[in-house]
Amino acid sequence: MRSSYKLLSLYIVSTIIFLIWHFKYMGWDFSVYVLNAQYWFGNGMYFEIERAPLMSLIIGLFSMFSWKVAEYLYIILVSSLFFFSSVKLAEVFRVDKFVFYLFSLNSFVLVYGLIEGSDLLALSLLGLFLVYLLKNDWKAGLFLGLACLTRYTFVIFIPLLLFHKKIRSFILSCLSYCLVFVPWFIYNKMAYGNIFYSIASSVALNVVYRDYIKSSIDYMNFAYAWNFLIPLVVIGLIYFVWKERIDRKYLLIFGFVALSFYSVYNLKSNIVRYFMIFTIPGAIFASYALKKIKWKKFILLAFIILTLVSTAFVFSSGKFVNTDYDDLSIDENCALKTNLWVSFNYNERAAEVFPRKELVSYYIDEGYYMLFKYDAREPEYMFNESFMSEFPVVYQDEDYILIGEGCVEISSVDESYIDRLNNDLLLAYNYTETNDPCVLLMDGNQVCYFVDSLFEKFK
Repeated sequence: MRSSYKLLSLYIVSTIIFLIWHFKYMGWDFSVYVLNAQYWFGNGMYFEIERAPLMSLIIGLFSMFSWKVAEYLYIILVSSLFFFSSVKLAEVFRVDKFVFYLFSLNSFVLVYGLIEGSDLLALSLLGLFLVYLLKNDWKAGLFLGLACLTRYTFVIFIPLLLFHKKIRSFILSCLSYCLVFVPWFIYNKMAYGNIFYSIASSVALNVVYRDYIKSSIDYMNFAYAWNFLIPLVVIGLIYFVWKERIDRKYLLIFGFVALSFYSVYNLKSNIVRYFMIFTIPGAIFASYALKKIKWKKFILLAFIILTLVSTAFVFSSGKFVNTDYDDLSIDENCALKTNLWVSFNYNERAAEVFPRKELVSYYIDEGYYMLFKYDAREPEYMFNESFMSEFPVVYQDEDYILIGEGCVEISSVDESYIDRLNNDLLLAYNYTETNDPCVLLMDGNQVCYFVDSLFEKFK
């Protein structure tokens, strides 16, 4: 009973922290997922097909209670799922449930878990995938599929399905994984003509056309992901390797770590929250270490205090999001391009992504207005005073510059990255890149075309 009380207390406190943090700060990606949900379930004008659909689907289902309430209901649901996932992981790895859940809620997870919306959901589903895989249950494939529909990059963990002990479980798990994607594939086929369109456009945006960025790992990100747990993680890892026999569980956890390394290495961006997947093995090894160490209560108390203090420090140093653009003299009826395009759309003012430098003049002549906030860092040309002076300035202060004249009609902002890229390339350089998902994903492999053809009747 006492253990259940402690677990429930952790769940309540962490959920409140997630809710407060969301109230104070609205993440860019979180805003996009809400906008995607509004596009499907309401009258939204903004949509990014590159985003995996699960988070937006959940928020959309909650929208019956109003869009703002839906955001907080989503956070409560994800926090609950993370609680359930953590308890189940502790059971299969035979560590203390309270300790494991506590270590899983380190300051990194409390701050980054739901700031952009999808990370804690994906982590929870990935944890349940490992749970059911160790149980040799076909639901492992189901939860991996759902995790991939939250973060496409989690497709890297498909080889772990081979850890099923029985061929029947393996086959059913693979089938459940594939079936989860069917509704999303049908939508892509109907709307874009290819079942892999969303995935391909995402890969084009984040990998293919970022080949100028070298793959790398910033090892300092582990300091953020494990923070105060680092000594326990090291001790637990040593004990685990030394004491545990090499069995299925042993191989699975190290296979998971290896694939996680490969995943973050190949991402063309060293964003710290991508290292959240390492909090699973981190919490496992830290919990394992605590079983071997004296002064257990002192260590737990110290961890709780350090976690709360560091989290409170981040909260106090964070800034509330500025969503007041009324003083910028922007005509509500005219099309706008800006480096704050997501924030504008979230606040019910349609806006498009800023253009490349070569096309600024073109879009100004077309009748677009362009607003740039200087501390958004991109695009670089907004800091070029001689370049910006070529255009009519409507408003300027130390934070913003608004340029443009005329007024072109506002339209829906739902063009895919692939289409937007090719439109810009055609206007600027008179050529285009391929928009074939099978070429982008598999270099034109016939298997891709064959699988896509299975959904031909939905075109």
